[in-house]
Amino acid sequence: MESLTKNWVKLVHENEEKEYEDTIFAQVIEVIDYGDGNKKVKNCRYRLKITDGVNFLDTMVLHKIANRMNKDIKKYDIIKISKLTLRDAGKSKKKVCMILKAPVVMHSGLVKAIGDEKQILKNKVLKDAEDVDLKIRPELFEERKILQESDTNVNFFTNKISELKNYSTHKKMDTTEDGDGDGEFTAVKVLSNISKNWTIKVRLTKKGNIRRYTNSNGEGCLMNIELMDRFGTMIQATLFRDGVEKYGDFLQEGKVYKISRGNLKKSNKKFCSLPHDFSITLSKMSKIVECDEDERIGTEVISYKGINDICEEKSLLFLDFIGIIHRLNCIQRITTRNGDCKDKRQVTLADDSGLFIQSTFWGNHPKLEEVDVNEDTVIGIKGAKIHEFNEQKSLTIGDNSSIVLNPKAKRTQELKDWYSTQKNNLISINDFLSGKKEKGGLSNKNVSAPMSILREILTLSQVIDTEKFKPTSTLLLVG
Repeated sequence: MESLTKNWVKLVHENEEKEYEDTIFAQVIEVIDYGDGNKKVKNCRYRLKITDGVNFLDTMVLHKIANRMNKDIKKYDIIKISKLTLRDAGKSKKKVCMILKAPVVMHSGLVKAIGDEKQILKNKVLKDAEDVDLKIRPELFEERKILQESDTNVNFFTNKISELKNYSTHKKMDTTEDGDGDGEFTAVKVLSNISKNWTIKVRLTKKGNIRRYTNSNGEGCLMNIELMDRFGTMIQATLFRDGVEKYGDFLQEGKVYKISRGNLKKSNKKFCSLPHDFSITLSKMSKIVECDEDERIGTEVISYKGINDICEEKSLLFLDFIGIIHRLNCIQRITTRNGDCKDKRQVTLADDSGLFIQSTFWGNHPKLEEVDVNEDTVIGIKGAKIHEFNEQKSLTIGDNSSIVLNPKAKRTQELKDWYSTQKNNLISINDFLSGKKEKGGLSNKNVSAPMSILREILTLSQVIDTEKFKPTSTLLLVG
């Protein structure tokens, strides 16, 4: 079960370095939120009292730090701190803690402090946590009398218990004992933002290009990688500048690694197509060790989606797509606003929904230049981005996307068989969504069934005795 970091307040006071860098789990027992600022405390967003369950520190969080936090801080929240410093508070001998790196709110909704709150605030001399229970227990989240009044609160409490139990037992549930004596590894599927002291053994299935950017802090870079464990669960990890400098060349697609000391956070689905709810941030402080080949860890597993799924999804979302090439345009060389030259290729993709979608491939995708690529080639795309402009949907495939021609899957032959007979009976996804009729298509205002079902209805209608059964409406499919 997760707990507050024992005696961390005392350790910070005894630290001789100017800055203290280590992972600390602390609880907030008092909070003043200045919002947009306060004349008395320039640039300060929060004044906090944070505790280790025995002692407390007066703490400040500046706006520039608070703006990078995952959520607002509330009383009794559990926060994770990785970098701070102690400073003198004016003429007094009192020390004030300054948080130098955005803290992460790990748990919200607690209703009381860990330890004796009144005694904590009275303590003037630093004390050791001897008999104090520092564990973050489920009963801290909701009072039982409140639970009896609301089903919502009961569900909340039940979920918290389940969440904490999963964390505390995840090594028993889904770890694997390595045959070469390397020890236990945490299963990727149980990783979450409350996981602690985890180590995973994974295959690097995809290594993205290094992307450079500029923001208020100056120039930076990042690189995304995708990892899979022996259970077939995948998770995305991101390395920023210091991590890229240390591990960028070391990491290679297809190899197996042991990874630990990373930070877990909620996955942003605008930048990740993997289904895992969390992603990993790796830095120079993370530990990545190459392992011998492990046949138990397979290669990449892709769950492809089709055009019907794109109809229902929002724009800017990433997904893995499979379809068949309906039209293949020539490669164009485009000059961007930054003066860079990029290859661009427009490809029309279709599937057995009876719809087609325009797709733009950017950058170097050598497989699309192969001689045998034609207008009945099935293509699997990992990391396609749904784009929408003026209510027109399309797909964008960038440098970090990967493609496979004619994947070795049952779906490939299904699409080829369908396309050989129905390639002339297609409509655009955008015409379908807007309700317009096109050659070979039907309006979605009156029809919601897939095109394959409609064609089956037409086939059956040919054997109906029209003298005995006179239809009240006409269904027309132009082909």
